[in-house]
Order: sequence, then C-alpha cells, then structure tokens
Amino acid sequence: MPVIRDIHRLYAHALKNKYIIPAFHVWGIESVKAVLRAAADEDSPVIMQILTPTLDNVAPFPAFLETIRKYAEEYPVPVVVNRDHSPSAEAAVKAVDMGFPSVMFDGSSLPFDENVQKTRQVTDYAHERGVWVEAELGSIPGLEDEAFSTCTRYTEPEQASEFLEKTGCDSLAVAVGTAHGGVRAEEHLKIDFERLENIHKAAGRVPLVLHGAAALPWELVDEVNRYGGKAEHLMMCTEETIERTRLYGVAKANMDVDNWLAVTAALRKQFVQKPEQFNPIVYMKETENAMYRVVRHKMHNVSRSAGMASRFMNEGGAGL
Repeated sequence: MPVIRDIHRLYAHALKNKYIIPAFHVWGIESVKAVLRAAADEDSPVIMQILTPTLDNVAPFPAFLETIRKYAEEYPVPVVVNRDHSPSAEAAVKAVDMGFPSVMFDGSSLPFDENVQKTRQVTDYAHERGVWVEAELGSIPGLEDEAFSTCTRYTEPEQASEFLEKTGCDSLAVAVGTAHGGVRAEEHLKIDFERLENIHKAAGRVPLVLHGAAALPWELVDEVNRYGGKAEHLMMCTEETIERTRLYGVAKANMDVDNWLAVTAALRKQFVQKPEQFNPIVYMKETENAMYRVVRHKMHNVSRSAGMASRFMNEGGAGL
C-alpha cells in the first residue's frame, strides 16, 4: 500500500492494541527491501527512518523517497517514512519541504525553554502541511546521528506534560534507561518503569517513543569479530524489557544497531569464506537477508506488531 500520511490513526491503533510500531533506518535498496519483506511476512506496520548521512549519501533525496514509496506500494502493510534526528529546526522544516510525512526534531540538548520554542516552530510549520512531528525531552547516552552524547538526563513527567502542552508535538521520545549503541557496563541497562508509567499518565493520549531500543546481542557482535571485526561487547536493555514498554504508552521504538551488526557480519563472512567472490549483486543480497531476519524477529518478539497490519486495515486504516 502507499506510504501513509494519516499517521495519527496508526499510532492510535498501536496504543489501543498495545503494540509498538517498529522503526528501522534504511540507507539503500537492500535495506528498504529487507524491512518491507519482513513487514509483509509478519503482517506488521513499520516505520522506515532516514538519518543525516543517508540524506547526504542518496542525494537528491526526493528521488530516493519516491523509490521507497514505489517499493512500499508493492507490499500490503502500512508504511511511514520518518526523518529521524533533525539536528535543527531548519533541518526539520527542510525535511517537511522534501516530502517527509513524519519528521523528528531533536532539541534534547537544548535548555527546556529553547527546546519548547524550536519544537513549537517545527510543529506549527509541519501541521500546516499535514506532517507528523516527533520531539524529544531528556537525553540518553551514545551516538545520535552524527553527534555523540555522554549525557544521561531522564525525562521528568511534569516537564513532559508542560512540553506537550506548549509544543503540540504528536509523539515524544523519552529518556527512561535506554542508550544509543550500547554503553560499557557490568549488566544490562534497566528501564525505569515507574518513571515511564508517570510520563505515560502525564502524556495522556500522546504516544511515547523509545530511542536506543536495540539489544546489541553478543552473538551478533561475536559473528562480526569472528570474521575480522573489532566490535565491542557493550550493554543495552534486553529485548524482554523493551517489549514490556508497550504496556506503558510506548508506540514506537528505534531498533537499529542489531541490524547494522547483522549486515556487517554478513559482509565480513562473505569476504572471508568466499574471497573469490567479487560480484556485489551476490554479496549485497546476503546483507539484505541478514537484516530481514533481524527485523522479522523484532516484529514478532519485541514490538509485538506481527498481525497488526491487517487488523489496522480492517479497522478503517485502508486508503490513508
């Protein structure tokens, strides 16, 4: 089906049915196909996201966006395309003008009042054009797009309520214990579920978002390193912990690092085991298949979105 624009209805469906819309970054045709194939086989809604390096790499971006739209039309699942982590209000506005139906403005590093002011600016501009806006309050450690943050600043429920009232944003990314790309720690990271529950109460019907919701499974790290990589064993929240957040108002989760590990491992394995192979058509297909397997696993076991695409369509989501 076409990339949907009435995103409100999809998020409302996720909240009502207590599943998470899984969100994955795409950077080329193989990644787009991996996500769409997995979504179709799991009958899952999905969000495909674009980071700044991808925007630069596939320029002119509108042509790539049109390619995503054409591919999405071949698969019977609702698809959203989101501009993730716009580093400035100007970049978010530019993303709206590019044709994104959803944009994320990241003002989390700004003082509260400035974050409110710039998010409001983005929201006003986007809403006039029917575009969904995701904002962020609080900060989690790790690599966000092209900037590395060492700061952990949990989201305060009272501030979340004020932020949503003043900005009018459609969804809110919160800091409750996750991390971007993993951290050096002795044990898995913990979600502060009491805080998350209070944020959910403060947010009302506004859907919450988790960034850094990959699990960084060590078996994938080991697979990368087995074939010459030097990926570090870091800690994230467990998949079981991420899955539980769907009961606390989380309707979207970004889960990418595991995909990157799977793709990297697939490439390294090909180069080591089949050094005679120099046809990228062959070895890039292996990266697609590796990502497909991880994405499908996330949909079925973590986001619990499997089977929800047809339910959404049957409950009035068709033709959006």
